[in-house]
Amino acid sequence: MDRNETEELIRSYFDEKKDALSRLPISRLTDAADLVWRAYENKGTIYGCGNGGNAGAVSNLLNDLGTHTFVTDDKTKPLPRDVPRLRCLDLCTNTTAITAFLNDFGSYYIFSKQLETYRVGENDIIFGYSGSGSSRNIIEAFETVKGAGGKTVAVSRNPEGAIVKIADVPVVFTFGRPSEFPGQQASNDNNFHYEGFGFDLGHVITGIMRKRVMEKYL
Repeated sequence: MDRNETEELIRSYFDEKKDALSRLPISRLTDAADLVWRAYENKGTIYGCGNGGNAGAVSNLLNDLGTHTFVTDDKTKPLPRDVPRLRCLDLCTNTTAITAFLNDFGSYYIFSKQLETYRVGENDIIFGYSGSGSSRNIIEAFETVKGAGGKTVAVSRNPEGAIVKIADVPVVFTFGRPSEFPGQQASNDNNFHYEGFGFDLGHVITGIMRKRVMEKYL
């Protein structure tokens, strides 16, 4: 592969992504942001789970929501202590809990059993990221949250995925054509673009939360 071919691949990647931008589910992103704000006002908790690269997007979402929302613009100091904070819990990072539940109950329950331990409730939300929309451990987590009266947000690239069908807010990123970029073809079609949009979702909701917090408390 020579330099020209490399540059052409880079262009093709971003051309595909630019085309996908016109298909963003803006209304569903708005719904998700509204759910997070409602949970914040009701002192609820935001949970998140995903597998593989999705776990990274989940961690970024929850970290930004819980921290970046509540610092000054230059990030030199936190907002005043009397400004309520948002509780965020990442179900992908506690390796002790994950391996314990994996050993005792199996991989399908590594997230749902944590939710039971944390006593998930009616003011809480879970974000579940799954490209296929069919990850069994996320389905179980959603069922646990719904059983407790909480809300669920599915983030996927498959409109027919199981978590999409049961979610309160299904955020589905769709693409108008099969990708020609190496690594995201066939059954993995457009997955790099999907994962990138998963990070974007976190940044968008964090920005909206920050604006609402500043308007209400400062």
